[in-house]
Amino acid sequence: MNVKKFWLVCLVVYLWNVVANIIVHIGILGKAYDNIPDLVRASGGPIWLNFIAPIFFAILFCYIFTKGYENRGVGEGFRYGLLMGLILCLPKLCYDMANHFYPAGVVWSWFFFNLVIAIIAGILVAALYKPATAEAPTTE
Repeated sequence: MNVKKFWLVCLVVYLWNVVANIIVHIGILGKAYDNIPDLVRASGGPIWLNFIAPIFFAILFCYIFTKGYENRGVGEGFRYGLLMGLILCLPKLCYDMANHFYPAGVVWSWFFFNLVIAIIAGILVAALYKPATAEAPTTE
């Protein structure tokens, strides 16, 4: 693994995730949240977690990518982002629809926007990450 590139890509994915979530949750869905004030924290909560959670996402997302790296370019990143997005978003969609009182439009918006965020993150990882040397496939 190219450790230097790995951490650079983690930083890029982290920044993308933070900016994209600000755009989605404040810019696009902010008015929808105003209609459900009892279900969404406006302020006063542990807002700092919104900056910690993307660290976990970025590191794990990039680490998993490096383990299956195939050097197939942006298409590989799109496929990876789509699959990871579906792994993360489909179960959450089902849980939210089954167990919470969020409006369906909000839940479907979360699904769609988080899927797009994951796809773009996958494209970024594939475009930026390159192994340090030609890594021989391991037999594990």
